[in-house]
Amino acid sequence: MTEQPITDTTPNRRPRRVRRTLLGGAVATAVLLGACGGDSDSDTSEAGIRSFIVDGIVAEGIPRDDAECIADGAFAEHDLDELATFASDTPDPAVLESVTRITTDCLLNGGGIADLLDDDVDAAAETVPAETTQSSTTEQPIGGEEPPATTESSSADAVVVSSPAFCGASLAVAEAFIVGNELPADAGPRAVEGFFSTVIDRTEAAIRVAPNASLAEAPQAFLVAFRELDRAAAAVGYAESLSADPALRDEVETIETIAGLMEEYLVDVCEVPASAIPGDAAGLAAELLALDAAPTPVDTRAVVDDLSDITVTVPGTWFDQRSSNADGARVLVVAPDVAGYDNSWAADGVKITAIDVAESPDLVAAIGLTAASSECTFVDAEPYNDGAYYGVLNRYNDCGSGTEAIVISATNTPEDVLILVELQMQDFDEAVLQDVISSFLI
Repeated sequence: MTEQPITDTTPNRRPRRVRRTLLGGAVATAVLLGACGGDSDSDTSEAGIRSFIVDGIVAEGIPRDDAECIADGAFAEHDLDELATFASDTPDPAVLESVTRITTDCLLNGGGIADLLDDDVDAAAETVPAETTQSSTTEQPIGGEEPPATTESSSADAVVVSSPAFCGASLAVAEAFIVGNELPADAGPRAVEGFFSTVIDRTEAAIRVAPNASLAEAPQAFLVAFRELDRAAAAVGYAESLSADPALRDEVETIETIAGLMEEYLVDVCEVPASAIPGDAAGLAAELLALDAAPTPVDTRAVVDDLSDITVTVPGTWFDQRSSNADGARVLVVAPDVAGYDNSWAADGVKITAIDVAESPDLVAAIGLTAASSECTFVDAEPYNDGAYYGVLNRYNDCGSGTEAIVISATNTPEDVLILVELQMQDFDEAVLQDVISSFLI
């Protein structure tokens, strides 16, 4: 992997925050003027509104060239109604991601990022009272439970100095990102895909636990750029180096810049020693590299069922099957003993159900209808996407006499079918799960 360590060579720089009001405030006022017909001095033409937005961005301390770039990019991809949602308290996620990407690109390319970034530590000193009602132990464990409420400024834009959940999540992002330096250049595709997935999942988690909108925006910008790299890597099967691709230079620069700011936040605000930031990156890299280790060969057989019109690959010893097709619902069960699978957790097997639906299915509610959801112990859930179907994958254990189970609730791109895959095994084999995932077709 070619990603560089999370470093920022600029001396005495501290983490900063990007404010969504940069474009939002100007857009909101521009839309209001347009809706109300403006005043006698307001130019409500497209050019006038664009000029008003640029002036609003410049008023935030951004160089005019960068402001022009942001406005041009925003108008090229969105109309005013869409940009108005960006200025609201609940922006459209797609618009938020788009404008964040446009803003980040313009600031990095134009060098205006130094003007956009405020010093979080200084801002915190201004917004948090010198004395707060706290325990005598002032240092909070990174990643631990939220501390008892303290008397602090209630300003919505205040930077929270001590947020154990966000510090812990940010540290997890840094650890995953550094794994890119631990993976060898010839790392297999599963390890590379696992690296991208881990960084994206942990960044999304950091955004969810951010204590305010200001602190959420750095990982949001990081996520936008990193997803671009992930899409490019996925297009070549996670099998080729992306370092020589000039089209990705901006994304790489964005990622490295924000990663440096995240490290500074960890050191300066979370008080994490710089030497501790790598965490167990080496251990995580080893886990990812193991994904490409040669699996134990498993004899398999491909099941093509004409009645249910469902196909799947299963272990060669699963020779019994049952299928049906009635009232818009198709079912295929394959197991060593279908009757045993139907009536006991002590039997291995897989059940695939496809139900035609008139509207987008509720994938989470569908999982609640399965036996595993009520009779087993929930372990974890993860997004599911095999290229043909997408949804959620839940893992369970303690089903009956120690059986483990997987439930996949998914749909297709038209979202006109609900798919449930229920796999159970006493001695769970990930290779069997991968065979099922990579082969089932509805």
